[in-house]
Amino acid sequence: MALGACELLPGVGTIDEPALIIFYEDTTRVVVPDTVTRGVPFTVSFMTFGGGCTREVARTDVRRDGNLLEIRPYNRRQKADGGVCTADLLFLEHRVAEQFDQAGGRVRQIRRQEDTR
Repeated sequence: MALGACELLPGVGTIDEPALIIFYEDTTRVVVPDTVTRGVPFTVSFMTFGGGCTREVARTDVRRDGNLLEIRPYNRRQKADGGVCTADLLFLEHRVAEQFDQAGGRVRQIRRQEDTR
């Protein structure tokens, strides 16, 4: 089992932070219907990158501006005094159920965070 150093912040707990959808040269695949029926729910799903101290999805915020959707995924990272975390890579699935009540709606963007270390 490989271990890596976790962030050295005082205290034990968690922090929700913007999820990674780009990790080095890898990007996530967003699954969304190309056409939806007005008033009928549909699902947007995609994976974010986790691992180490980041082990779970925290939430996925959706901002609606008329018929445009902006999606912001967040993952939860553990913090611990001098703790260690595994040196692994996880794929954390985010799912959002939405619907458009007017014709012409679209998913504008999924706000991203990237790691290019």
